[in-house]
Amino acid sequence: MKCKYGSLWRKWDLHVHTPMSILNENYKLNSNYEEFLKSSLGEKDYNSLNNIDKKMYYFINKLFKEAINCEIAAIGITDYYFIDGYKYIRETLNNNNKLNLIFKKEIEEDTDFLKKVKSIKLFPNIEFRTSVIIEGSKLQIHVIFSDELECDEIETNFINRLELITPEPNNTYILTHENVEKIGSNAKNRGVGGNGSDLFVGIKSISVTLEEIKKLIEDTKFKNRAIIILAEEDQSRISWDGQAGLERAKYYQYSDAIFTSNSSTIKWCSSKDCQETIEKKLPYLWGSDAHEYDKMFSFVNNRFLWIKSDVTFRGLLYALYRFENRIFIGNEPEELKNFKARKYYTIKEIDILPNKEKVSKKWFDTTIKFNPFMTTIIGNKGSGKSAVSDIVAYLSNSHKISNASFLNRKRFLDKKTNYGNDFMATIKFYSDDRASITKEKLSDNFELSQPEHVKYLPQSYIEDICNNLGDKFQKEIDRTIFSYVSMKDKVDATTIQELSEIKTKTIDEEIHILQIELKNINEIIINLENKSTSIYRKQKINQLSLLKEKRENHIKQKPKEIIEPLDIENSYESNLILNLNEKIEYFKEERIKKIHDLERINQQLQKINNIQRDLQNILDISEQINQNYADFMSSIGRNNNEIVTITIKDNLLKNIFLELNEQQQQLNNLLGDNNLHNQINKEYDIDMIEEKLNEYISYSDKIRYLMMVVASLEDSISAEQQEYFVYKKELELWENYLLMLDGEIPNEIDNISIKSVEKELKYINESLANELEEKRKKRIDIVGEILKRIHLKRKVFEEIYSPVQIKIESIEALRNSDIKFVSSIVVNERNLLENILSYIDLRLDSKFRGDKGTVFLRDLIESTDFNNYDSVMNLIKIIYSAFDENIDDLDRLLKKREEFNYMIGNLDYLDVKFTINADDKSLNELSPGERGIVLLIFYLALEKENIPLIIDQPEDNLDNQSIYSKLVPAIIEAKKNRQIIIVTHNPNIAVACDSEGVIYCHKNSDDKLLEYVIGSIENIDMNDHIVDVLEGTVPAFNIRRNSYNKIE
Repeated sequence: MKCKYGSLWRKWDLHVHTPMSILNENYKLNSNYEEFLKSSLGEKDYNSLNNIDKKMYYFINKLFKEAINCEIAAIGITDYYFIDGYKYIRETLNNNNKLNLIFKKEIEEDTDFLKKVKSIKLFPNIEFRTSVIIEGSKLQIHVIFSDELECDEIETNFINRLELITPEPNNTYILTHENVEKIGSNAKNRGVGGNGSDLFVGIKSISVTLEEIKKLIEDTKFKNRAIIILAEEDQSRISWDGQAGLERAKYYQYSDAIFTSNSSTIKWCSSKDCQETIEKKLPYLWGSDAHEYDKMFSFVNNRFLWIKSDVTFRGLLYALYRFENRIFIGNEPEELKNFKARKYYTIKEIDILPNKEKVSKKWFDTTIKFNPFMTTIIGNKGSGKSAVSDIVAYLSNSHKISNASFLNRKRFLDKKTNYGNDFMATIKFYSDDRASITKEKLSDNFELSQPEHVKYLPQSYIEDICNNLGDKFQKEIDRTIFSYVSMKDKVDATTIQELSEIKTKTIDEEIHILQIELKNINEIIINLENKSTSIYRKQKINQLSLLKEKRENHIKQKPKEIIEPLDIENSYESNLILNLNEKIEYFKEERIKKIHDLERINQQLQKINNIQRDLQNILDISEQINQNYADFMSSIGRNNNEIVTITIKDNLLKNIFLELNEQQQQLNNLLGDNNLHNQINKEYDIDMIEEKLNEYISYSDKIRYLMMVVASLEDSISAEQQEYFVYKKELELWENYLLMLDGEIPNEIDNISIKSVEKELKYINESLANELEEKRKKRIDIVGEILKRIHLKRKVFEEIYSPVQIKIESIEALRNSDIKFVSSIVVNERNLLENILSYIDLRLDSKFRGDKGTVFLRDLIESTDFNNYDSVMNLIKIIYSAFDENIDDLDRLLKKREEFNYMIGNLDYLDVKFTINADDKSLNELSPGERGIVLLIFYLALEKENIPLIIDQPEDNLDNQSIYSKLVPAIIEAKKNRQIIIVTHNPNIAVACDSEGVIYCHKNSDDKLLEYVIGSIENIDMNDHIVDVLEGTVPAFNIRRNSYNKIE
């Protein structure tokens, strides 16, 4: 039976004996059926039937009823040495009168019953005993013939040419009923062979050789029209050791298959061990070996024989050739289970018809049927291949229909012709529960908001993605990767990008904090580097020299001493001035002390502020954690108590802060300058002065007030006294400035002192270099911590794509693809080079000077392995240290030094990416064809969707080796789980992928109507079409030639 949908999984039973099998025949005539025959035929006609007719009528009734009930598509009708049972059944099937009698009751209940009977394929199966005896039993072999052979042809050219091995060594016999009966009779006459008819005893007494059978089968009359099958229960009793092992290997080599349901044997038959032992892999078949009605189509543990092919002998031959994909022994093939699970989505057929009586051009008037596993659409150029895929995609709302090669505005949908308006199309699905989809006219529109019913990859879409390495390619890959992330790991993400951001959020926050630290340390380093310059040191030396010179000059300018006048003690005003001057001196000393106190308190307050800021950061983090926790618990309907509780025991710190803050305020008041007095009363009473003095809070106000009083008093004393007090003022000012120059008191005039400069020079000479080195190391440590976080991000990416990598490695068919996911830290090396150089004055002397410097930096960047921690850190150290020797010229060498230092260390130019490597090459290194292979493998073998996948001409830009070693295995893997439809101008794809269905497209030479022929690879007509399309194209695969050798 040739299936209009191509090769499908069906149950076969190739080992069912008939009542005419002679040996072990246990079929009993049912009395009820006997009565049925008697009543149906009448007494006379019933009595004219011999016993074997009655038994065979009943057997035929039971055989086909059970086959229909058990959904058996093909039966091997088995007899010992002859085909009597098969011949009888075949003749009966050609006699409608007999069939109407045998199935009278069934036809009355089901008018299509005879149609069902005749749809079941029968093959003649002859069981032989060979001359090899193991443990007292003769080894069995079976020969199954094509049903296309006539019975007479099998009997004349095969059975009656077999030379028998008999107990009569002096006599030679060929296999005929008469000779077997004669051999049986002779044996009985000698008192051997047991009881029974001459034929029964003769059958038990004879045997044949495997070599004789093999020779006859290789005759041109039976080549590719008969197969030899071993029985495993006999072979398993033969040791592989010694001569017996060689004999056993010969039997396996001569045979086309072995009857077995043993899982270990089945596994061995497909193994490398089998290949090495018998120089080939050995197909397996199975049958019920029924000799009685209760065993008919009854398989122990439901280990049925399933074959995926046309129900023809050619189909069986092809299944034997591709047995690992086409033959299954067990309850049900996994591929068939998957199909049943996805029936709702699987396309069964499409009608493409004119939607009006008269159309402008006759294009379509056809129904095209699709195999549920794989359908390959072949044909020569312009034969309408892509038309089918485009129309299916259009009806299925494919979002890629805008890339269609047939249904586009330049061809079929050209506005000048509007052919699309003349045709309608309907898609039907394998599931009866799903409504068909109909479009009254053909277009290229689709609804983006509506789901796709197929996944369509038009040729131009694949080329566009693979020729342009942009976001499209990565998005296609990302979508598949994301489908392999478990639901528990997806959190709230809907894309791989969102998931990456969620999983790296904490890391990014840590990087941000470290980058702030980097910015702060860079400021400190720049300040230290500035102090390390010779210019700065010279400035300080010159400054010190100037201050010392100023001190010498100042000493020389000491006011000339004036002797205190003798009458000064007798003057009230003079005594008061002396008293007030002492107070002024006191307040000045107190003011200096308070300034030092304020500096100390300010430092302490700053430290407390730093501690409080750190505490607040901890509180903010804990608050965010608690909020995230609360959101999560709320989302699952649980109570959301805090998960983090922090107790900060800062009462003492707060009290200290308040105390210091109060002291700070008091000191600020004491050191303020409010200018509250512009004039004074000329009062000379000390009590009044004290009272007025108490009104002022700040020392500056007190001093200013007292000085104004003194100035007023000086008008009331003698000229000698005035001169003396002027001297005292000048001396005080001179002494104060000397103290300022020496650094004993704050220099409020020059803001610098000999002491401070000497201290700075000592720091420069003794400590600066160490501190600068320490800060630089600290900066490197910070950059190292940032880089560690970037590597943590890389690990997060590895965790994300790990499931799909495991999937790739678990699929045997993909092992040749050599596809690996690689997480990597990437950098645009050219941009980094240009960015660094933009900060450097290449004219000045440094490692980066001129063209040589550019080459040096380029080589440095290009030699850095950005995925290696040590390599990146080495790059950072070299760049940072490159200017150490030029510290005096840093400001000229580097523009925007602070910005440069931050750019180098923040590592924002490093990006974590995960990409795909194939054949040890990155995506950028792959050719468009190689990228196409990667993309197709993802769609075919890794995508989890179970809607049909349609690919238009996937082999374009690919060499035969890539097609066979990578594309083909991926297609074979894909069709296990979803319907695959491939459009190709290279039928090698169909053969190499073992496509279950093939659609041959051609244009009718008369009316230019596009016509489509559907069939399986094993179909002889489809073979011719495949060869026709191959004419003039690339050489065919060896697998194709071998395939045809098997089925021609």
